Amino acid sequence: VETGGTLRANGLVEETTLCDISSRLIVNPASFATRKRQIQPIIEQLRQAVDQSK
Repeated sequence: VETGGTLRANGLVEETTLCDISSRLIVNPASFATRKRQIQPIIEQLRQAVDQSK
């Protein structure tokens, strides 16, 4: 549960944290080398979304 907004919207509460998790972005190195201009903006958008959620 990050902010709890979805829980509150549905009348729920967090009772127990099972574990902390993290996400990973995996990019094929060959595709990244040949499509860097298309992939880099996606990486930046994901980074901004993560930073805003902190």
